Amino acid sequence: MTKLLPFRILTVTPVVLAACITPADDLYYGDCAQYEEGIVRGGDVGIGSCLAGPTHLVWTADEDSDDEWLLVSNTNPFLDFKSGSLLAIETTGIPADGQRHLLSELATGSVDLPSFAGGMAYSQTSSLALVSSRYSDGARDRSFEDELVFVNLESFDAPSLATIGADSSSSLEVESDPLSVVWYEETGLAYVLNSSSGSVSVVDMNTSPVEVFDGMSSAAVEG
Repeated sequence: MTKLLPFRILTVTPVVLAACITPADDLYYGDCAQYEEGIVRGGDVGIGSCLAGPTHLVWTADEDSDDEWLLVSNTNPFLDFKSGSLLAIETTGIPADGQRHLLSELATGSVDLPSFAGGMAYSQTSSLALVSSRYSDGARDRSFEDELVFVNLESFDAPSLATIGADSSSSLEVESDPLSVVWYEETGLAYVLNSSSGSVSVVDMNTSPVEVFDGMSSAAVEG
């Protein structure tokens, strides 16, 4: 069940997609992963530039260089790696030869995110991505509140967490199991679909720090 990521007429694929195969005898996921010295157990490997349960895909171009990039949110659904990630893959200059090209051979950039990263909204104007996260550490039921994570993409080859939340945090609490994210830049409002809560969180990206919009005494729209 190998998922392929098409670029025009070619395909880029990691050596192993962790969402499909969990090695039993060793923990070699390919050169895309980041390994520590010594005995390594499952979940101790850095996700690096690997694909692991890729969930959302956004295409963009670098305004300064016209290089084209793909932005991928990685879920890490079986927790084979330490974390999920937002992975940026440069597609400019990849040979259009119909061959497979390993991610470890391409220009990439990544930042670790909580596992179970989901939907993503990207603003080229703000150089920011908003990524939903459904990893509820310590949750005992389905109603545990999750978060929206902020990613700085001023440099696609070196994305980083954006500390624009309260107390310089890089995330904002929304409701349970956020999936899709839409950012309407004309108003500065982002909308997060919370699956288990049956609600939509409205986030005001104009404020500093970023906060859940409460203009009508209601921070969410519920069904």
